[in-house]
Amino acid sequence: MNVRIVPPTGDSEDGDRPSRDDGPARLGRKGDIDRSESVDVSEYPLVDIHVNVDTEDTSELDEEHFTVYQEGERTPIRDFDFRASALDLVFVFDDTGSMYDEIDGAKRGVTKLTTAIADRGIDARYGLVSFKDAPEVDQGLTSDPTELKSAVNDLEASAGGDAPEANYDAIETALGLDLRDEATTVFVDITDASSHYQGDGSGFSDYTREEVAADLNRRDVTFVAVAPDEFGSADGPGSVKGLAGDAGGLWTDIDEEEFDWVLDRIIALLVGTYVLTVHTCTPPGEDWSVTVEFDHPRFGSGSDSSFISVPGHETLPPECEEDELTAGTAVDERPEDRVRDRDRAAVDERPEDRIRDRDRGAVKERSDDDSGAESDEDTSEDATPLVMEIDDEEPPVGAPVSVTVRGPSGRIEGAVLEAREQRAETSSRGTATLRFEESGPVELRVDSSDPAHAPNAKTLTVGGAAPTEDDESGDDEVTDADVTDEVTREDAESGDDAAAGGDDEDDPIPVVLEPSSVTVDVGAEVSVTVRDRTGSRVANATLETDRGHAAVTDSRGECQFEFDRTGEVTVELVDTESGAHESATTRIDVV
Repeated sequence: MNVRIVPPTGDSEDGDRPSRDDGPARLGRKGDIDRSESVDVSEYPLVDIHVNVDTEDTSELDEEHFTVYQEGERTPIRDFDFRASALDLVFVFDDTGSMYDEIDGAKRGVTKLTTAIADRGIDARYGLVSFKDAPEVDQGLTSDPTELKSAVNDLEASAGGDAPEANYDAIETALGLDLRDEATTVFVDITDASSHYQGDGSGFSDYTREEVAADLNRRDVTFVAVAPDEFGSADGPGSVKGLAGDAGGLWTDIDEEEFDWVLDRIIALLVGTYVLTVHTCTPPGEDWSVTVEFDHPRFGSGSDSSFISVPGHETLPPECEEDELTAGTAVDERPEDRVRDRDRAAVDERPEDRIRDRDRGAVKERSDDDSGAESDEDTSEDATPLVMEIDDEEPPVGAPVSVTVRGPSGRIEGAVLEAREQRAETSSRGTATLRFEESGPVELRVDSSDPAHAPNAKTLTVGGAAPTEDDESGDDEVTDADVTDEVTREDAESGDDAAAGGDDEDDPIPVVLEPSSVTVDVGAEVSVTVRDRTGSRVANATLETDRGHAAVTDSRGECQFEFDRTGEVTVELVDTESGAHESATTRIDVV
């Protein structure tokens, strides 16, 4: 299985970008990638690892198929995203006479490309800009693949002859298209010549290589160059290969590879790249090794390694400085430390990552020892009830029931679900599956060893909730399940907590606040979702911050904030439309 850690897209913070002096990473050539440039450290101590998996089809993968190691130790995956759920893809095509083979290959492969993207359910738009000594927009951004195919079919390799061509100006023309801020933007630049540039004496170009690279980085464009090697040099002011290096992009030699092969690699890049976010305590100015392992029952396994290189001007996070004070203390001697020392900051941000594989036994042992009344006394009054999202609350007998467990900051790993003598722990994605072989009501309970979480319960009805005609007639024998069901209904109607596991009607309903990210940039938008104890989203809820912001959730239970200065922000639920919900808070770190 071909698994590659690929370079991230460009970033507007030039000071945080690794040096590009060694040129661009090589498209489809794992060994040619500069390993020190492959991990995005712009949000240090959180880092993004872009991993490309070249599977035999376009099936979407899950977080559970990936494992990340730093310096040989397994580290939790903080966030996991498919890179291109929305995509703006622009081809920048040299259509001079020498480009006949490449244009012919594009005509053959465009349907394959758009089909692969459509199969992944990607919200894609396509554009085409061609150039000789001047650029031309052949197709503005469109979501209709047939329009792209028509535009590519209309390309004809003609004229030219006097290299270089107006490649830089064509890229700037593509940047002028109606690109979406929320979409992943990819430019595929295909040429067999160098580019005109401002000051080359031709008068054909208004741009320098440095200006174009800065504009690509500013717009966060993934730049893929299919261009000549120019005798191994990427230093020339008209070098498209050099531009790819400046923009943190990918490159392959147009003179070495068949265009059909290049197109296959581009397809794999677009439909098979995932972003894995982890927390690191890599000291500023140093490199730590990082390895990503992939394992899938159908696609097989593979791995790749790189380095996390942190700029020297960064500051080691406080939680990492604490590690130095506690170094040498064995994890097994301190079971209350549910994650390795170097990941403590991540624990503060997302409680669901507090249980690692190697610590689960210690955590469970302590949880068992603290059972009973003592456990109740130890539970903090500020603990937030866990939320269970159940895919089917009236499952058929024997059918799998998937349960997702959430806390104030997202999904919870290692939460314990219990029902009818069954016991299951949630995965790294906060999910677990149970099956019930007998019909009737089932009380499903959830708990966590984290004192910030309070246990919760919910009743399912296995076999369906609607009574049959025989049940209504009263002729059938009354079973234990019937009696239990009747008690449950009566208790629910009366609000008896002891029998039904619910709250009194007058008791406030617990809620959780879920920020889309616990760490955001100054000026960046962050979304906060409000859910009640059943997992349902709460609309028309009013949230306020300790900085004076206020927002009301929409029909999806979401609202947005932007913060203009760094520091910790507390977001609090102060009111809901029904007035029946508890107050709740969450914290966001603005950096």
